[in-house]
Parts: sequence; C-alpha cells; structure tokens
Amino acid sequence: MPFDNRRGIGRNGKYSGGRHRGRKSRQNHQKNKRINRECAQMNKISWEEAVAKIKSDETFKKLVIDSFFDDPVTSAAERFYYGGEWSAARELIAGFFPQNYEPHKMKAIDIGAGRGIASYALARDGWNVTALEPCGSVSVGNRAIQKIIDGFNIKNISISDDYGESLKFANGAFDLVYMRQALHHAAALDKFCSEAARVLKSGGVFIAAREHVLTRKSDLQAFLDAHPLHKYYGGENAYTLEEYRIALEKAGIGRIRVLKTYDSDINLFPDSLESLKKRLGAKIGFNPPAFISGAAMLVLNFLNSAPGRLYTFAGVKL
Repeated sequence: MPFDNRRGIGRNGKYSGGRHRGRKSRQNHQKNKRINRECAQMNKISWEEAVAKIKSDETFKKLVIDSFFDDPVTSAAERFYYGGEWSAARELIAGFFPQNYEPHKMKAIDIGAGRGIASYALARDGWNVTALEPCGSVSVGNRAIQKIIDGFNIKNISISDDYGESLKFANGAFDLVYMRQALHHAAALDKFCSEAARVLKSGGVFIAAREHVLTRKSDLQAFLDAHPLHKYYGGENAYTLEEYRIALEKAGIGRIRVLKTYDSDINLFPDSLESLKKRLGAKIGFNPPAFISGAAMLVLNFLNSAPGRLYTFAGVKL
C-alpha cells in the first residue's frame, strides 16, 4: 500500500490508550483497542519483527532508508545528522536559547529514542544526552543505540530503559527534552507530557518532532489503515491538535509553537521546502519570490487534512 512519507513511521513501543472525552469517543477508543488487540493476536508480530518484515521486502526499500531503519545503524545515524530534518531541528532548538548557547554544558533527554539517531545528532552537536528507550532490541531499540555509542566511541550518551510515563530522573534534570515520533505512542498523553515537563528545568526547551495529528478522532481508523506497519504489529496511534495542546499546557509547557507539515523540513523530510519551491517554480515558469512560496505553503497547510499528518510541537517549561 502506498504510504505518504510526510506521515512517517513511529519507532517504539506499544500504544495502550490515552484519555478520551465523551461517550462516543470512549466507544471508538475501545473499538480501536479491540481492533489493535485482534490484529496483534492474529499476526503475533512485534515492532522489531514488523520492521524486519519491511526491511526484507524490496518494495519498501525507499521507506526503510527514509525512516533510517537501514543498516548499519551507524551509517543511518550519520545520514540523519547531515540531513535536512536535523538541520531544521538544530535551528529550532538553538532559537529557544540565548546567544551564549553552549550545548556541551547542557543536558538533553531523548525520550523514545528508538535506534538512537536523534540521540547521536544531539551528542554530535555537543549535548550530554540521555537516550531513553525501553525496548531492548538490537535493531530498533537500546542495543542499537549501544552500537552507535561503540561504533563512534561516544562519551556523551548514556542509555536508560525507562518508560516516558514514569521517569526516574530528578525534577529539573534536563535543559532539553527532545522526542522524535514518540509522543503519539504515549499510553497516557497527560502523564507523558507531565513527566517530560517535570524533568525539564524552568526555562528549558521541550520539542516533540514529527507527531501524527488528526483533524478529528473519527479519522484515527483511516490513519491506522494507511500505515504500512500498523497492520503487522497494531501499535500505532495519533491525537488531535487540541489533545496535544491541552496536554502540553496542563504539563506547564508555554510559548508553544506548532509547526505544521509545510512549515518545516522537520516534518517534510524526506521532502524539503526547497524542493517544493523548485517544483512550484517549474509549474509557474519562474522562480517564485519568498512571499509567493510562503503563501503557497500556507495554502498547502490549510488544505492538508490527511489523517496522521506530521506536526512538530515546541515550547518552554514555565
């Protein structure tokens, strides 16, 4: 089944349900839980096995590479570091800090670190990183992160196998909480955000990159049906924009910035804003000035209601 890469693939554990409002929402939620459970029972396949399945299928070759599931993991991590997504993420992070931005003096936690590509990028930029990943898989979990640490002889990454809803770290332990395609997997969205905010220093930065967003809860099944891995392991999920906002605000995250799909290369990867502008120029016959291309991105965001589209959330601990 064709899959829009702007919606991406989640990377870690199972989804066990968040908080839903209203009788109909609860009924839909229970129905989706039952569908996921039946899917898992029928296929009897784990997240690791699901990734292995698409890696062995040539029709998914581009998706595997674009999702950084290819091997060796050290090469995937290096490619991520030099790619457009991380370049945009680095700029986003730096923009929240004062001019004397010195990441080598700061601590970051990468929640739901998966294979560790974002942990590697943060460490490469100087951050002292805690990579939090409960899955022990050698291909998609914390043992893959250990391969990166060993392969590059990295001294500023440590691994934790905690879950995001229950962190063992002290209040205000980190300057940056970063997560890439992890928040939508939260078993309890409010608790997940609350714990992330708790371990963040006052004035510290919170970023949840490439999260699946729904226009309405009734769109969830359409997203699940389109996801190339959900049918194998049954663990995908998405929330509405309102649900994300409310959870972050309740957790004490302020100055919230929402980057929609066409606002940033973080969400667009493996596509890019520059590539979109070039395609626009080819269609209209000339290189569009910034105000025209900017307006085009606004229109695309307005028209984009795809279930599970990718947004990035950024803010500051109040």
